[in-house]
Amino acid sequence: MKILALGDSITNGYDGDRDLTNGTYPQELSKLLKCEVDNYGVNNAMITRHQFGDLTPRVESVDFTKYDLVIIFYGTNDYAHMESSLAAVEKELGTDIEAIKTKNPHAQLLGIVPMNRWDFNQNSAQIVRAGGYSFQELQDGIAKTYANHQVSCLDWRKVAPQLLTDDNYQERLHDAHLHPNANTYGIMADYIARFINNHHLI
Repeated sequence: MKILALGDSITNGYDGDRDLTNGTYPQELSKLLKCEVDNYGVNNAMITRHQFGDLTPRVESVDFTKYDLVIIFYGTNDYAHMESSLAAVEKELGTDIEAIKTKNPHAQLLGIVPMNRWDFNQNSAQIVRAGGYSFQELQDGIAKTYANHQVSCLDWRKVAPQLLTDDNYQERLHDAHLHPNANTYGIMADYIARFINNHHLI
């Protein structure tokens, strides 16, 4: 059993100050599931941009036949840093999902919806950025895209609604903004492992 984790800084294990060398969610997931998990997370990676670490270049370059499960965990940086519309995010994500399926029809896919974030000490759920959509709309759109492409979807708002809230984000996010601390990464890995087992993805 071998898992590939695709994503941005939260997959990579950045805490807002540094890249963690221990305690990233893929490392903890590997321990929990007792299998190899390759971490292909890159800080600031996106869906609708085409630079190193972004989703589309990854899909074009990775040999997916080596993996039994592929985890996709992008989106927060498209919201924060791109002017791409939500429709563009959904379309590119869907195209990349189908490309992964073509490259390895036997691999299971798990899509993870971006976690809640706080920008300038405000919950971003209803804040509209350059793309013309709020963060909650991004979360809804990404969840819908996974559903439309028959991909199992871990939506933190449903699976772990108390993971990050207005009451606890300052202690669970190392930068009180976006990036988890080591303890929160461990909590995330536990939820992800349970989701994988409960949905028979391995």
